[in-house]
Amino acid sequence: MKIDLSIITKSINKELTQEADISLTSFRSRLGDFPIVRKAPVTLQIRNEENAAVFVKGTVDIDVMIPCARCLEEVRTPIRFDIDKKLTVREEGLVDEEMEEPDYLIGFELDVDKLVYAEILVNWPMRVLCKDDCKGICKVCGMNLNKGACSCQRTELDPRMQQSKIYLTGLRRCKQMSICPKNKSSKGRRDKRRANWKMSAPTLVKCSKCGELMMPHRVCKNCGSYNKKEIIAQD
Repeated sequence: MKIDLSIITKSINKELTQEADISLTSFRSRLGDFPIVRKAPVTLQIRNEENAAVFVKGTVDIDVMIPCARCLEEVRTPIRFDIDKKLTVREEGLVDEEMEEPDYLIGFELDVDKLVYAEILVNWPMRVLCKDDCKGICKVCGMNLNKGACSCQRTELDPRMQQSKIYLTGLRRCKQMSICPKNKSSKGRRDKRRANWKMSAPTLVKCSKCGELMMPHRVCKNCGSYNKKEIIAQD
């Protein structure tokens, strides 16, 4: 559904309540296609503030079928979030300054479905489980262990080797993620070393002949002598 907001921008401090239906039947992303099994109409509160900005507020309440992270069985997952957008009013249309190129705004026209899609993407759950004690699937045959035990043979690990397994697993993950390469020094440690790099004043002594300051164990540049003996003839 699309809403024309040009009307509200013509009246300063005007408020409008608009109920919009969501036409999305599924949520598609790189992770897959997730059916939307329930969706409530979105009631949007739209307000023009001093003809400088338009505030759009509302609440989205939907149910999406998402596979369990362990057993891959689809779980009906409720997703509920609030919409709170500030749109800047310009001559060419409304602009969302928090997003670089929002596709839900074309001039003064607001596409509710694209707005809801963008907000679902931000509020998508990190992990979904069918139940807290989900047993997952067998790594060998792929059977759902919540429905029963499979006949695959499992070799129990010697408890004395458990710590070695944990260490090797962590080391393997570090190499895969490239977070701890060999001979790696952090920026903090590097900067601490550089903080101790300081210039020191050179040690100077008086020439035994002319009394000018000079580097020790050097020929005097003023009189050309060393240890009261003339080394370089002076004109």
